[in-house]
Parts: sequence; C-alpha cells; structure tokens
Amino acid sequence: MTGVTIRETVKEDENFILNSWLHSYRESQFASQISRSIYFTFHEQLLKALLKRETIKKLVAVSQDEKDLIYGYAIYEVMGDYKIFHYIYVKRPFSGFGIAKELLKNAPFPLQKGVYASHLTYKGKKLVEDNHLTYCPYLL
Repeated sequence: MTGVTIRETVKEDENFILNSWLHSYRESQFASQISRSIYFTFHEQLLKALLKRETIKKLVAVSQDEKDLIYGYAIYEVMGDYKIFHYIYVKRPFSGFGIAKELLKNAPFPLQKGVYASHLTYKGKKLVEDNHLTYCPYLL
C-alpha cells in the first residue's frame, strides 16, 4: 500500500498498543466469556509483561507523511524454538486498505505451519487457518 511506512515501535507508541489490544481483544470469543473487571485487570498485566520482553518484535504501520499517525501494528516473538504471532490490529477507518498485509509481509519470520498464534479473534481465526498456524494461548 502506498503512503504507509512499517517501522519498529517507539516509546510513544506503547500506550496506544496496550489500550487498543486490550479493548479490541475484549470482543474475542475467548475474552468475552470473562467478566469485564477480571479481564481488564489480569489481561492488562499479561500484556504489559509480554510487551516488555526483549524477544518481542513490535511493528507499526504509520503514515509516510505523519510518522506518529498509527494505522495499525503487529506483535511477533521468537522465544527459543518457538515462533509466535501474538496480535495484529488495524484501526477501523483504515481496514481494507492492505495495511494488515504490509504488517504481515514485514514479519520477522514467514507465517506458516510451525508458527504459533497466542491470541485468537474472529478475524484472526481465518488468518490462523489460512496459514496453518497453531493456536496456543499459553505462550504469553
């Protein structure tokens, strides 16, 4: 997609990633079964710890003209022998413009059989199935 740059995150991106991940994942089949207060208390702590790990690769899609205008992001990790695709998010107004595909093309490893997915959403289920990923929520 033209007009989009993929870059690694900077400190100023962290709050957006944490908040959008928490709120968008809340609508998933898994998280929607958990009480709201329990979900936000405990999943926030899990995500904060995950995002601090040195093995995490955080990529954001931003406007070429406005480098702080985030369209979306993807979170990956190589942890020992495990290649993990954690999450992808694109803001609703920018959905359907190929931003997710750009984020996936820039992954640190090909999404294929043998790669794990730690979070499963309704949209993400198709991505997991199409690429033969293994869903494993314990790799947090």
